[in-house]
Amino acid sequence: MEEILQVIGGVQKEMKEGFEDNKKMIRRLQEKVEWKEKEWKMEKQHLQDRIEKLEDILERQEKQKKNNIIIKGLQIDKDQDLKSKVQDFISNEVGVQATIKKAYKVGKTNRTAIIAKLETWQQKKDIMENKKKLKGKIIIIDNDLTTEDMNIQQEIANEEETSEKKIKVDYKELKLNDIWYKWDNSAKELKLKN
Repeated sequence: MEEILQVIGGVQKEMKEGFEDNKKMIRRLQEKVEWKEKEWKMEKQHLQDRIEKLEDILERQEKQKKNNIIIKGLQIDKDQDLKSKVQDFISNEVGVQATIKKAYKVGKTNRTAIIAKLETWQQKKDIMENKKKLKGKIIIIDNDLTTEDMNIQQEIANEEETSEKKIKVDYKELKLNDIWYKWDNSAKELKLKN
């Protein structure tokens, strides 16, 4: 009987030690899981912060492009001051007095695209309305569009191609048989302009 009690005591002791080992192992696993959760939360927060920063950068870039125009086909000599050449061109050929804050080339040839940053949106609007004076010339003036705006303009142009009616395309707008439609960003479609 004593032997049985000793065996039972030994088994109990082994079980107790096993339980203690299991508790320690479970505690270590819980600590690892908690540490991983903290790490994931920090990584998630870091990614959210990064996304917000990138969205802010994109928004600022879009606002900066708001007053920009692109001029294609304007001949520029290497020794000419780009800013004054663009300002003179707009004044003389387009007939708009505009202040160019900055002008720079995009590309490497003499007949490269030029991005001109105008002082006000009204100046840009006046230039865009008067660019028709360049008809028949090899020089083109366009809006400096964001990727999203380019996609919208493409959608509007697709509407123009599929229609056999009298159409005029403007920035995020379409005139179809003397009725104006404006692009609705939220609905991603053209809607009747008020």
